[in-house]
Amino acid sequence: MSRLRRRPAHDGTFTLILGTVFTVVGGGVLVQSATGVDVWDHLWRLWPVLLIIMGVKAVLDYRAARSAFRKEQP
Repeated sequence: MSRLRRRPAHDGTFTLILGTVFTVVGGGVLVQSATGVDVWDHLWRLWPVLLIIMGVKAVLDYRAARSAFRKEQP
């Protein structure tokens, strides 16, 4: 079992991600209806950026947890 501290069950990450998804979808619908530009084609090409952002966040969370664990050690 890992000695690293687990994150709280609700730290706001899910809410942030859900809010971002709704904002992007709503903005895409607005731009497409206002200009006629196919926004979804452009967004579909950028999906790997989401994976990169999620990976960076995972690494940063790990480093923060490891740092907090080291500070607790005598």
